[in-house]
Amino acid sequence: MAKAKSTTEKEVEAVHKKLRELTSSMSEDEHALIDSLLHNAAWLQVKLDNTRTLLTDQEILIEYDNGGGQRGMRKNPGFDGYRQLLTSYTTTIKTIRDMLPEGEDDDINAFVEYTKRHARKA
Repeated sequence: MAKAKSTTEKEVEAVHKKLRELTSSMSEDEHALIDSLLHNAAWLQVKLDNTRTLLTDQEILIEYDNGGGQRGMRKNPGFDGYRQLLTSYTTTIKTIRDMLPEGEDDDINAFVEYTKRHARKA
């Protein structure tokens, strides 16, 4: 019996499909090389969106109490995780753009702009 796909898996598949469409000018051989990057970019995009939603009402600095009188403020580790995801996503998208034939990265640029606008609404 096949396991039902989670919402996250469905979201990743939808973004992956969109990225494959945006890179449709590439040959199947080139797609074979780039497909894992496209899937990683899709996963990172979904994780960024989900993390952003979780962090929306969070503070960047949070209080801590380690006991024994150790108290204070520290960076919220969620924001560090988000920054790392964003760095990986940016690097992955840049790598994909660099693999596209010259002048054919307009669709990827449009996708990046779309995700920026979409992220602001979330």
